[in-house]
Formats: sequence, structure tokens, C-alpha cells
Amino acid sequence: MMWMYFHTKVDDTVLFNFWKVNSTIDMVGTCAIIFVAAVFLEFIKYLRIVIEQRHQDKIAPNTPFCLRLFSPFHFLHTVLFSIQIVLSYLLMLVFMTFSIWLGLAIAVGAGVGYFIFGARPTGQSSSEAVLIGHSTHN
Repeated sequence: MMWMYFHTKVDDTVLFNFWKVNSTIDMVGTCAIIFVAAVFLEFIKYLRIVIEQRHQDKIAPNTPFCLRLFSPFHFLHTVLFSIQIVLSYLLMLVFMTFSIWLGLAIAVGAGVGYFIFGARPTGQSSSEAVLIGHSTHN
């Protein structure tokens, strides 16, 4: 059933028609999966920062744009960014089920993930973190 208000029911469908939550055990398992996904999202953000920071030292400032664009580093960074965006939207859609339990799993998972991975590596300012996509708004 599609709920249009916040609820604590366990009768819900999550993202796909085959992912049905029909019991408390199903909800606990689904919350665990969503929690891990939210922690993983923060890990992806952290990983992008670490890779960016390590790569900055290896690229000369006068490197041509085409070489930077087609570098293995840029490809990896693009893949990680794409994963981050897809996972962010999937978590948003889960939140839009209006299930309080799933919303809490996202919030607590993101909080735990930020606690573990949110400390920026030394030498990076807040503005640099925002520029490469590591902020609380992503």
C-alpha cells in the first residue's frame, strides 16, 4: 500500500514491487539494509575526498584539459560520483515511503556514516569539501 503520511505500519513496498515488507522481521531486515546503504553513501563521499586529495599532488597545474578529462583518476572519480548520486536518490525514494522506521534507518545510518567517515583528511578546508561534493547537503 502507498502511504501518503508518516506511519509505523509494516505493510509496505520498498523501491521495487518484489521488495515487500509484510512483517516486523521483514521491516527489521529492510531497516538493516537501508542503514548499511546510508553508511555506505558516507563512505563513498569520504573515498572521493581521499582520492581527490591524493591525486592533486600527482597532476601538474598545466596539464591539458583532455589529459585530465580522460585520466584513469577522473574515470574513477566519475564512477564514484555516479554511485553516490544513484544511492542518494534511492535513499530519497525509500524515505518517500513515509515509513518512520525506514526514515530513521536512513537518518541513523547517515549519522553513523558521517561519524565514521565525515572527518575530512587534514589539510582540506570546508570550502574544498563542498566543491568536491562532501557536504551534508549531498
